[in-house]
This record gives sequence, structure tokens and C-alpha cells, in this order.
Amino acid sequence: MTEENGTVARVINRPNCYWCNLMAENAKVNGQPVFAVRKAMYDFRTKNGQWAFGCQTHYEAHRMHADLGLGKGQRLLTVSGLGESDPVGQT
Repeated sequence: MTEENGTVARVINRPNCYWCNLMAENAKVNGQPVFAVRKAMYDFRTKNGQWAFGCQTHYEAHRMHADLGLGKGQRLLTVSGLGESDPVGQT
């Protein structure tokens, strides 16, 4: 395993982007969302100091820091339930 200096968080499933969810909930036509909800690529500190999950677009628009690291944010890396070092297709 490589060391990413706090820039990567390993997750089984990526959550939805906070802002995509918010737009989808607030902009509906006939009860159906108008906006697509994207999966978060980052968990990061926002400009107002709160932490949020965000897609690439919303990360770039709302991030407090230009770089990643402890106290700033992490890129979400999806790993299988078997572990990231397990070869695909082998048990």
C-alpha cells in the first residue's frame, strides 16, 4: 500500500454529492428531479468551514483549500469489500 499523506480516504461506496442532492430535491418537475445526482469524489472542508461530500464540480466551487491533506480534504477511493490488494476474479 502506498502512503498518500492524508490525501486519500478508502471507502466501499461513495456517497452522493451534497450539492447535487440539494439541487435535485429543490428542482423537481411533476415530482421528478431535474438534476442528476452525481457521486462524491471528495470529502472536504468547504469555504464556510463545514465538511461535505462533493463531486468534482462542486469540490472545485466550494473547497476551502486548493490542495488535499489532513484537515483539508481527501479524495475518495473506492475499494472492493475483499480489500484493494486482492486480485480480481480470485478467491
